Amino acid sequence: MCGLKTPEEFFGYKPGSDRELVRWEKVVGYFRHLAENSDRIRVEDRGESTMGNPMILAYISSEENLARLGELRDESWAISHPRDLPGEEAERIIAEGRAVVGLKMSIHASEVGGARRVEA
Repeated sequence: MCGLKTPEEFFGYKPGSDRELVRWEKVVGYFRHLAENSDRIRVEDRGESTMGNPMILAYISSEENLARLGELRDESWAISHPRDLPGEEAERIIAEGRAVVGLKMSIHASEVGGARRVEA
């Protein structure tokens, strides 16, 4: 792990610890740190929230999958909208495709830690 810091090293405490909250700008900073120090993580800026905070999209996968991300995205779209997808192409995508898992972090006004509760 060349230069990669654990969340605890980066934030200075274990995320989820009592009386400790990871602020959004630090979460974004950590994802950027991971992307800068790993060939398995890509971070894209997707704009700003209504309060001017960065909204990011992070891809975590193998180097090979990240290199063909556009193709994998197109195949995922095709298999989830199969109306005009030939049967043999659908079978190929199913056999060769990759599982995609999406996690969305959000927070409501009355909550204090939406992004910090994801733990390994």
